[in-house]
Amino acid sequence: MLDHILGKPSANVRRIQALLTTVITVALLRRQKQAPWGLRWLQRLDQRVSLWKALLGWSTVLYLLRHMDDLLGLNAPEPLREYYSRSFYRATWVFTALDAGFWTAMSVRPRPLRHLLSLLFSLYYLVFTNRGLEKVRKVRALITVDHLRVSWNKGVDNPVLRFVRRLHSSKLTVSRVVEVPDRISCDEGSSSGRLSDVAQLEPAKCHVMYAGDPDTFAACRYIVLNYPGGGFVSMGPECHSDYLSAWAEKTGAVV
Repeated sequence: MLDHILGKPSANVRRIQALLTTVITVALLRRQKQAPWGLRWLQRLDQRVSLWKALLGWSTVLYLLRHMDDLLGLNAPEPLREYYSRSFYRATWVFTALDAGFWTAMSVRPRPLRHLLSLLFSLYYLVFTNRGLEKVRKVRALITVDHLRVSWNKGVDNPVLRFVRRLHSSKLTVSRVVEVPDRISCDEGSSSGRLSDVAQLEPAKCHVMYAGDPDTFAACRYIVLNYPGGGFVSMGPECHSDYLSAWAEKTGAVV
């Protein structure tokens, strides 16, 4: 609230607000033998109602206040309700939580701790969905290449997600990497002038996948050619191995 009063959003102001609230609460709990004025009715209530009932009731009141617009039918329309299936909506829920969790922990060092906290934060955002949506919305407003790499490469970089992907990937009998020639020759009479006679380029790596009998690999005449995205900043071929291996198994072609 303080950053809204000051007219400028600031994480430092919110951090100070949270710390001051905690310090004041701890000071009141330690020094006040009686409840402060305005809260003495809670002390009288404690004599009539057990503590766990009071906490549960107060939490329920706060929950109802947060969802008062839903109860009164004043909520905003859901943009995804009429356009996507239930399974797609669940998938967006999971991937939004993963993005929010991994972006929250992306600056944590060392790396093993970052992998662990990324999954823990993702579980937190799975439960508190609106916090995850707000986190993703703010990051996308000022997204960087580092955010893209963390989001798109999480299935390969995180060991737990990498293990889950391997469990759901199809078994391949042929899996190899072939390098495409790295030299492009130009016609002498070309007037474009954009390339020299022989342009030196980095070799392009081509991942070959096949799920059939290895003896029939050389004779296979069906090929599925896939150009993975990633904007040359993330999502290398290994990020696409799970669904490409499924293509190789179902089509019987070389991918």
